[in-house]
Amino acid sequence: RHTRYISVTGVQTCALPISAGDAAGTSAALHRTLALVPSFTGAWNNLGLLVAMRGRLPQAALILRRAIFTGPSGPDGWNNLGNILLQVADVDAAVACYRVAVEKDPGNAVLHSNLINGIRLVDGIDAAAELAECRRFADRFAAPLTPLVHARPRDPDRRLTVGYVGGDSFRFHTASRSILPLVEAHDRSAVDVVLFSDTDRKSTRLNSSHTDISRM
Repeated sequence: RHTRYISVTGVQTCALPISAGDAAGTSAALHRTLALVPSFTGAWNNLGLLVAMRGRLPQAALILRRAIFTGPSGPDGWNNLGNILLQVADVDAAVACYRVAVEKDPGNAVLHSNLINGIRLVDGIDAAAELAECRRFADRFAAPLTPLVHARPRDPDRRLTVGYVGGDSFRFHTASRSILPLVEAHDRSAVDVVLFSDTDRKSTRLNSSHTDISRM
């Protein structure tokens, strides 16, 4: 997940046209801003994301590097650079960026999740190291949560409902290779399967219905 800034100077609001699809207008506004304030890291970040949206990923990586090294850069800049480097298959460099992002904002679950996803793509990754990072994530974000306890009938013959919480893991996530076969292997005559995701994009692989539970 990228993080976008609202980059504002005295005369320019640079990031707003991106959401409206005005790439040309956004690019012009960003370049005018950078001509006035070359050290504006937020504007460099926006420009890098805009270039990435246009499919020029190597150029976007160069711009995002400049955003980081032009001035003080928070975790978002490192995260965005990591995302682009991952897309150009520079996995080791992407993971290094994610680590810096997590160090700068250890309480951000999205940044830590990106780090774990990157680690899983490292060639020859040590499984123990990957598990250790997952446990750090669980200790930091899952352990403080209060578990929900539901009263269920204990009839051994009742039909079971099996639920999976997976974020984007049911689509193109790196974990989908191991999760989806498990989901598909369930005997649907014996159990109902429910997948809980934080995205509104349906899996193209699973033959399933989709319900918005954001207001439930």
